Order: sequence, then structure tokens, then C-alpha cells
Amino acid sequence: MYVAQLRKVADGFSEGLSVLESETRSLRMFAGEAEALQFEKEVAETVAIHFRSAANQCELIALRDGGDKARTAQLLRDELHLAARMLALQRQNSTLGFEASNHYFFTGEDLMEKVLNCRWMLEAVAGKGA
Repeated sequence: MYVAQLRKVADGFSEGLSVLESETRSLRMFAGEAEALQFEKEVAETVAIHFRSAANQCELIALRDGGDKARTAQLLRDELHLAARMLALQRQNSTLGFEASNHYFFTGEDLMEKVLNCRWMLEAVAGKGA
């Protein structure tokens, strides 16, 4: 139930972003408005990534002790994609992933490490690695 709710929130942000993009595609904007809109899109995508990743990680924990290898691999591929996308977003906008009291929830280096770890775990699930 919890994982389903996380996925529902992620889907809602993704769908909302699609609507926002389609509804604003042909708008004429004043100076600064296009940049502000782009920032909001990046934030919405970041939120969707966070919720989708949280759902994936919950499922991966449930599967880690002998669960469905095909589903595990699918989730790892999705995590790899999400981390790579978040890295691209963070490179465009360094405020993404930032939280003042902790300085950063994650850095670009954290995201690159996650990509490497997902690749390693995919190999392990396929029986080629540790």
C-alpha cells in the first residue's frame, strides 16, 4: 500500500508536468518568465524522481533476500535511469538536491556513485558480479 501511494504521487507529478508543458508550450512570456517556468518544471520532475526512487527502494528492500530477480533488475534499471536524469537536472540547476540545514541531500558525486552501484548490482543480479 505504501509503495503504491509513493508511485501514485510520482505519477501525479509526472502527469502534472506533462500538462504544464503542453499548456505553456505556445505561451509568449516576458523576460524572466521562461526561466521561472523552467525552474518549476525542474522542481516538479525532481519531486517525481524522488517519490519514484523511494518506491523503487522500498520494493528493492523487500526483494533483496531471494525475491524475483527479473523485477529486481527492472527496478535497478529504473533507479539507474532516475539517478542519471537527476544528475542532468542538478547540473542544470545546482539548487536541486540542496537543503540548507544539511547543505545537500545529495551531490553530483552521490548521483554518479548511485549509477555505478546500480550497474554493479545489475551485474550481481545477473550472476556476473559479486
